[in-house]
Amino acid sequence: MYPSDYTYTYALGVDNTCYTDGYDCDGSSGKTNGWIFNTNSNSTQWLLSPYSDNSGSAFRLIASGYVRPDSSNNSYGVRPSLYLVSSIKIDSGDGSEQSPYSLKL
Repeated sequence: MYPSDYTYTYALGVDNTCYTDGYDCDGSSGKTNGWIFNTNSNSTQWLLSPYSDNSGSAFRLIASGYVRPDSSNNSYGVRPSLYLVSSIKIDSGDGSEQSPYSLKL
């Protein structure tokens, strides 16, 4: 996902400081109460955007909820994501680990 995908989840009333302050969230602690934050992960995950101030860096989401740049030489996990359009429908499942969504066109 992109850093904006993560920060936008805080713009809808959950906590808008992460949206208004960009990747720095609230500047003092990472945000972990948004619906997209992965509470089951204790590891850092790469995001899809390069860091514009340094061509050898990209953004990452760390377990405390911060989005920070880091050297792209480091090895972190990735999170799959997909972007839906109105023609894609949920065929079955409830989105849980036991019953993941099955999608159809």
